[in-house]
Amino acid sequence: MTLIQQIQQQEDALARAIASRRLPDALALYTQDAQLLPEDAPTFKGHEEIARFFEGVFAQGIVAASFVSLDVEGNEHEASEVGAYELQAATPEGTKVTADSGRYLVLWRKVEGRWLIHRDMINHGPQG
Repeated sequence: MTLIQQIQQQEDALARAIASRRLPDALALYTQDAQLLPEDAPTFKGHEEIARFFEGVFAQGIVAASFVSLDVEGNEHEASEVGAYELQAATPEGTKVTADSGRYLVLWRKVEGRWLIHRDMINHGPQG
């Protein structure tokens, strides 16, 4: 499996965790000392603070997510990824609508054989 496929597999796992609202599954994809840097918000450091970020995402009614790895480079220990994301919320009728989209930059670390998010920076807006 190529590096980009390995990273995309982890991004797909994050999307599933968000869709199922399984906070432990989402946190399991981050290193213990990870930092999440959303645009126009403070930095969330470590699992406890990152959990608060995801609780906020769930409270906003997000029911689905997609992440697309556009560019990945690295080695067997660390990798950087540029990608595009889309978050969806449900209308009262149950239809999914785009709630947010944009780009992201993730720095990955391989910990005990698994790729984990170490730094996660989110940029809202056009993906192009």
